[in-house]
Amino acid sequence: AREPDMKSSRQKETVAGLNADIDNIRSAWDTAVAYEALDRLHTAAFSLWYFYNLRDSLQEGEQAFESATERLQTRLAASESDQAAPDRARLAGTLGELLSHQAQFTFRQGRIGEAAALYETSLTLLRPLDEPAALAQALNYRGVVYWLTGQFEEAWPYLNESLAMAQMLGDEWGQVQSLGFMGMIAQAQGDHDRAYHYLSESLARSRVMGDIRLISFIGSHLAHTLQALGRVSEGLGLLRENLRLAIDTTDRLGIGVTLEQMAIATQAGGNEAEARRLLAESIDQFRDVGDTWFLSRTLTLAGYLALAVGEADQAYDLFRQAGQVAVATQALPNILAALAGLAEWSARGGQSERALEIVLHILRHPAGTQDVKDRADTLRTELEEQLTPQQVAAVQDRVQAGDFEAMRQDVLG
Repeated sequence: AREPDMKSSRQKETVAGLNADIDNIRSAWDTAVAYEALDRLHTAAFSLWYFYNLRDSLQEGEQAFESATERLQTRLAASESDQAAPDRARLAGTLGELLSHQAQFTFRQGRIGEAAALYETSLTLLRPLDEPAALAQALNYRGVVYWLTGQFEEAWPYLNESLAMAQMLGDEWGQVQSLGFMGMIAQAQGDHDRAYHYLSESLARSRVMGDIRLISFIGSHLAHTLQALGRVSEGLGLLRENLRLAIDTTDRLGIGVTLEQMAIATQAGGNEAEARRLLAESIDQFRDVGDTWFLSRTLTLAGYLALAVGEADQAYDLFRQAGQVAVATQALPNILAALAGLAEWSARGGQSERALEIVLHILRHPAGTQDVKDRADTLRTELEEQLTPQQVAAVQDRVQAGDFEAMRQDVLG
């Protein structure tokens, strides 16, 4: 197990060494699965999970853990008649940990509902046992899945519990992850001061550890918060540092997220052509990796940039692509973001009542990020000034009597 090295400044060299030995790693895992060797599976699980994440090998990672969980679930079911079996607790604990790792690859590929069910099974298995490290990890990512689906308040108890467990264990890496995710949720909720508090602490501690994946991922989200706080140049400097690190380690997730955030900052500086180039590169990274949650978010940003330079047809296509990917991913915040883009497209095309209907649905929905709510509310004000009171009232009545899902299907197909 190379877990400490992968979490440190030796990450690049460690991953390179493991890549060179990938055939032996695969063979050793397959053998442990075939023999249901619980100790070997448990010992290797975290390192293999993080290795596949650092390689952005989402499909292979999911398949590796799924092959193990299927075997262990069958074995656990066979032991139901003997609750006192000596290895039952060890079996349940190993299965709970492996299900958690499998789930993370599942949601990164866009099957968020399936991942949520895997996490619930994992937590059910782990909570009665003395497996605090595995439980802390499962809690952390169960909170992340709540965030990705727009259930922001539901995410906090899981992340708080995970952080407390990591503190109890003295697990610095686990604490850094929890703090980073807390910052991202605070950011989504529009609490930029709170987001800055969590993200800046997480980044500072990531740098001490030397984990480049964490540094670039958390740093990119901190840069977004810095921009929201008016510290644009500081955020750009951070993003340039992140991009250098991500490219040096061939971290495609890090490259994609950093380019996305650089595009936002570049557009704010008035260079829309460069912003569009950066977003196109970001989209290519996410498509290549298969990370559909980030892909849908970035496609929406690309739609706004196309709209800003008057390319309405391309903007429409990008917003619809973003929405359709988000629907397949079951990522409500991203669905709402794409719908907000289509509302703005409709408004610019003279379909004011249609646009108002979409934004009123968005504003009624609890899963929208604060950025999306603010954008929708600004557009609502503009549209209500353009329409007569009678037109506004008619749209409001339709929304009140209507159904969000029906509207979503009508707009996105």
